Amino acid sequence: MPICESNAENPTGKGHSCVFCGEKETYSRFFPLGKNKTRLYCHCRVCGGIFCAREYLPSPAGEKERYLLHENSVCDEKYLGMLKGFVSRVLKTPGVNAFPGMRILDFGCGPSPVLAYLLREDGYAAYGTDPFFFPEGWPEYSRLEISPGSFDLVLCHECAEHFHFPGKTFSEMASFVKPEGFCAVSTRFIPPAGSSFPDFFEKWWYRMDFTHVAFYSYTAMEKAVSGTGLKAVFPVAGNDPGGEGECGDLMVFRKES
Repeated sequence: MPICESNAENPTGKGHSCVFCGEKETYSRFFPLGKNKTRLYCHCRVCGGIFCAREYLPSPAGEKERYLLHENSVCDEKYLGMLKGFVSRVLKTPGVNAFPGMRILDFGCGPSPVLAYLLREDGYAAYGTDPFFFPEGWPEYSRLEISPGSFDLVLCHECAEHFHFPGKTFSEMASFVKPEGFCAVSTRFIPPAGSSFPDFFEKWWYRMDFTHVAFYSYTAMEKAVSGTGLKAVFPVAGNDPGGEGECGDLMVFRKES
């Protein structure tokens, strides 16, 4: 049975160091996830992030099967509108000066690299990469095009919540950004929760996808990217915490030279 009382939170001390900031003592609590299942989540009271305990992380096969169910395509007007809104917000960030041929990478593009396709239609040199579907990059000839330090802008749209090891993955993502280039991350942020999990967390729709394993506060994300050369320059709140709006929260970083 899930543990629901706040006094049932327990210091983990058993390999559950914070995946965002490295704090050694986090607090764990079971929450229901799906029919007759529970999952152990850990809350860091230093950075405010919440993450799935390592022993409850989904398998690669389970993740890929779930991603194949996504119905994101160039025929879905609602999805296209969401992507266009995301790109518009990013390109309006002070300092992000778009130009024809600008090299852009969609990091974690999934099985349908729609975002890269849209950007190409607008005249950008856009590519996609995904560990499950395009580990060598999309399109096929982009293997030689996707190299460290070669992109003016890296986009991570609704992907960071899937990171099992955020620090490691953000480091990989940052490696593609040119010095003085930008990286934009869209996900759903949680507010600082003080000494307990946020009140809405148990019933939060965003948590119900079993591939969503990392939930960031702004501080947690800043901690996760520390040491990568990325520096936050433009956080933008997209929704009320726990909200169901179409636009996620956005955080933009500049790569230090």
